[in-house]
Amino acid sequence: MVYGVYKHTRDSAWKCIIDCGVDSLPVNLSKICRHFDIKIVKNSSLGINRLRSNEHAVNIFIDRKCYIIVDDSDTMQTQRFSIAHEIGHIFMGKSAGEPEAEKFAMNLLAPACVLWGLDLHKKQDIAEICDIPEESAKKRAVRMRVLYKREKFLTSDMEKKVFEQFKPYIADHLKTVTKT
Repeated sequence: MVYGVYKHTRDSAWKCIIDCGVDSLPVNLSKICRHFDIKIVKNSSLGINRLRSNEHAVNIFIDRKCYIIVDDSDTMQTQRFSIAHEIGHIFMGKSAGEPEAEKFAMNLLAPACVLWGLDLHKKQDIAEICDIPEESAKKRAVRMRVLYKREKFLTSDMEKKVFEQFKPYIADHLKTVTKT
């Protein structure tokens, strides 16, 4: 992925976090959907299958109202990632392809600066704290290794704002981990 595209998806996720007042993990997707007036609909509640065989979720507009239809037979972690992926499509616009929406979802559900603040490295820890699928956590852990090696955290104003928003959560989490 070209750096400019990566930066756009990352910055879009950060903007979403900031605009919605997200300040803890796992990210509350209901709060984000309420903020943007997006309704989540379980595919099983529709009476007929609205998803293709390879789809976990899809977003549709009916009468200028946005809906995300999610495959509720998936694990909760997969549903969360799928919903975040669709929020990415909605938030970034029609030009966002599948890779961009996936990067958006990853940056929304597992913001690197927050994982850094929590000193998380292992995919199991990332999966548990962020409530995301193990495969997504594995990808995030790989990317975090690169970021830890570069020591490039809190380099932009937007990233600093996300980190500040999460600071009380990070402090509370670290206190809890230290006690156990």
